[in-house]
Amino acid sequence: MNFTVTVYIVAQALAPALWGPLADRTGRRPMFLLALLTYVISCIGLALAPSYPVLLVMRLMQSFGASPTIAIGIHMILKEASITNARDLIASGIIGDISTLSKRGTYFSFMSMTRHVMTTTAPMIGGVIAQKLTWRWIWWIMAIAGGIMLILMFFFVPETLRSLVGNGSGYANPTPIQWWHHRCLKRQQQSLKAGDCQSPIADMETATNIPVTTKSRKSINLFQSLLFLKEPDVMCALVFGGLCFGTQQSFLVTTSNVLADVYHLSVMDVGLCFIAGGVGAFLGSLTAGRMVDYEYRRVAIEFCGHVPEKGDLPHHFPIFKARLRYPLCAAIVMQMAVMTFGWCVSTVQPLPVPLAMLFICKSSIILI
Repeated sequence: MNFTVTVYIVAQALAPALWGPLADRTGRRPMFLLALLTYVISCIGLALAPSYPVLLVMRLMQSFGASPTIAIGIHMILKEASITNARDLIASGIIGDISTLSKRGTYFSFMSMTRHVMTTTAPMIGGVIAQKLTWRWIWWIMAIAGGIMLILMFFFVPETLRSLVGNGSGYANPTPIQWWHHRCLKRQQQSLKAGDCQSPIADMETATNIPVTTKSRKSINLFQSLLFLKEPDVMCALVFGGLCFGTQQSFLVTTSNVLADVYHLSVMDVGLCFIAGGVGAFLGSLTAGRMVDYEYRRVAIEFCGHVPEKGDLPHHFPIFKARLRYPLCAAIVMQMAVMTFGWCVSTVQPLPVPLAMLFICKSSIILI
């Protein structure tokens, strides 16, 4: 079954190259809705899969639908230099839409917390479901959860792409509430033009506040991600992050089998062991963002005398020093924790020792 995880991760790596440019052109909201719909359909297909090949195809489809929640939500937060740099051709995602540079680390850490906490607590939940019910119920519950998120997204989450809605006052890809409000304003405007209003001054003030749609002028470039190949510094950062991500995934995927074989644990007991990783991810997220933002402000004050916002960074600002000090330290700690975990299970140390390494690994990965 580990091959299904491989298929999932491969699709997760390739799908953002399609979703990202589409989200930059059409907006975050429609791509999120389409991705969640794809995810829900694939989960239903997994629950009903009659054979292993169908399971693989549905797993591929599930990854294709799930990956935009990260790719669009984060989408390479790289609006740190001038527009002449190829890095800035990759538009920032929702975090970049709603946050400033000095606070971006905090937003990012909370988003990372949900991702890393769930990747470590999901085995616990899945183990309980598989033991008490059947493995198919895992996919049914995921389909229900995805459906709930789809409904919430459809009714309450607005568009955030700045090229469409500016600072949020524009009108594009509306929620039902926004659509109804906009329709009422248009009716008032039409009544004003027809001379049917009883309070012209009030209606004029209301009508002039109708949000205006700002059309995105970006063309869709499905090969946009290949622009990273032109930037050696970005490539180094991506390779570094990819190696850390690969280490973490291989570690988490094999941990369940290792704990079951070495310590003779049941499926539910193995799932409970992942609580240590979930706690580590949660505690790490509480400090990671603040640490990164603190380091950014410290370097900015030391270099510029103040904390510059987006667009005000000098060309020679040491952005790598401001952003990568703590992630490099965290990567070293994570690698040491993984190696220590391997030694613990190979020499059959007491179970709390490898679980402590799982805790350290997940708490440090938040910073990377």
